This record gives sequence, structure tokens and C-alpha cells, in this order.
Amino acid sequence: MFPVTPEIRTLRALCLDGTGDTLGSAAVRAHLSAALLIRCLAAIEQGRPLPSASRHGHGKALIRQARAIIAARLDQDVPLDLLAERLDVSRRHLTRLFHAEVGLSVGAFHRAKRLDAAKDMLRATDLPVDEIASRVGFESGSALSRALRRRDGQAATGIRASSRALVAHSVKK
Repeated sequence: MFPVTPEIRTLRALCLDGTGDTLGSAAVRAHLSAALLIRCLAAIEQGRPLPSASRHGHGKALIRQARAIIAARLDQDVPLDLLAERLDVSRRHLTRLFHAEVGLSVGAFHRAKRLDAAKDMLRATDLPVDEIASRVGFESGSALSRALRRRDGQAATGIRASSRALVAHSVKK
């Protein structure tokens, strides 16, 4: 087993995407695929196999990829079917691996990442709560505030206010 490079991910996506040729003609797609394949083979030839090339290591690699896909799409729903298809595993296998590795379901992990990103934005920016909610995939600022209150015991405006109070207190010292 070798590390997955961006080129390998792109080549895999090209091979899997049989619908809606967004790259232009089939000839362009074929040439691009060939070029990427050459780069992938060169990377494999120059690289060393991963030291943990085992079933357990493969599961960890799959979950790393799943987490990266989820993190890249915080503002969108990521259906389990789509995730399983992208990783070329069954829904059941992905669910079992994900729960064993992360300790949460895929959906719970996605919600937690959305809320963490929202909290970071609340602390670091002056964006309106509705804008932050939109950026992390909530339908409204009030939905985001309810979710934060349920998880952390504090609504969005409270998180922002306590963050500002901490900054003001540290500046006074």
C-alpha cells in the first residue's frame, strides 16, 4: 500500500466520474487521465510502501480519507452512500470502521466538525451569526445557536461574547 497523493485522488475521481463530462471532449479526458496515470506510477515507483500496510492500516487510511472529505464539505450534506462510493467500500463497512476508529457515527462526526468550525469563526471573526451558519451548513443562525446550546450549553452570541471578554481581560493585564 502506498500513500494517496492528490494526483492519485484526481485520477480516481476521473475514472469514477462517468456522468457529465465537465472536462470537455472524451479525447481531452483520455489524455488527462494518461498524464495523471504516468505521474501516479512515477510517484509509486519513487516512493516507499507505507510501513503499516495491513488490514488495520488500510482501515485507518480509509477513515483519514473520509474525515478529509467531510472536512472539505462542512457546508454540505455528505450522504453516507456518496462517501462509501468515493471510498469504494460498502455503507456497512464504512460505518463500522468509522465508529471503531473515531468513536462517533459519520453524521455525528460531521455535526461536531460543523459546530467546531462555527465556534472558531465566532471567536475569530465579526461575521454575522447567520453568515457563519450558512458557511457551516446550518439553515439559519437560530438553528446554529440551538445546536451549540444543546452541545456546549452556550448559544452563538454567548460564545462570541465570552471570547471577546477573554481577549479584553488578557489585554488589561
